[in-house]
Amino acid sequence: MFKKEEILDLLFPRRCIGCGFFVAHARWSVPRMWCDVCEQTRRVDLPLEGEREGAPIFSAQNFECAPVASAIHALKYGAYIDAADVCARWIAERCGPRMNAESFSSQCSEIILIPVPLHPTKFRVRGYNQAELVAEQVATHCQSVNQLDMHIGVRTDLLIRTRFSQAQAQSALEDRTTQIAGAFACRQGAEIKNKNALYVVVDDVFTTGSTLSACIIALRDAGAEQLCAVTIASASTSAVTYTTPI
Repeated sequence: MFKKEEILDLLFPRRCIGCGFFVAHARWSVPRMWCDVCEQTRRVDLPLEGEREGAPIFSAQNFECAPVASAIHALKYGAYIDAADVCARWIAERCGPRMNAESFSSQCSEIILIPVPLHPTKFRVRGYNQAELVAEQVATHCQSVNQLDMHIGVRTDLLIRTRFSQAQAQSALEDRTTQIAGAFACRQGAEIKNKNALYVVVDDVFTTGSTLSACIIALRDAGAEQLCAVTIASASTSAVTYTTPI
């Protein structure tokens, strides 16, 4: 007699978003998305941290890890929106304690996740904002495993992208800061209601930090006082491994 999982493998084979191989149900680390082999590979790398505009940036993974890069690519360009759950688990696991520490050191009353917005033109083409999907899942996973000692929420009404630019992955590193500068602003009428909250910008990859810098500046100009950022992975040459345990 076949087990239910074996029948599912036969009828609906699934590829791992990290390595691309078809994998039997029993070999999935996160059900039917991420295999055990890729899970072991990504755990080799330590999480990374950086800084922009005086705000710390915490990255859950190293973008040089091939399965991690493939998972992010599947989420961002392959319309594999379920990959947001896998990526959010990494952030909750490795950056959740950092957000907790930041909020306590700043005596914050809550944590508010702010996904980096897409320009409306790009949103119409893609059909979703990967940073928003990840932020929603991060909030869910952090609360479900009790990694945070305070309320965590998501706000998508604060930041807007005011200027369209080509994909940053296609830009030379020296051009990114110029393209992004002033490309984000706080939506007219939107308020920073809680000055005592930790506002956390959420993005997919930390490379030069130009996008995160622009978002942090816009939020600070609107009145946010405590700021940091989290990303799925870091490709920044200035990022370093965490110097203290998490």
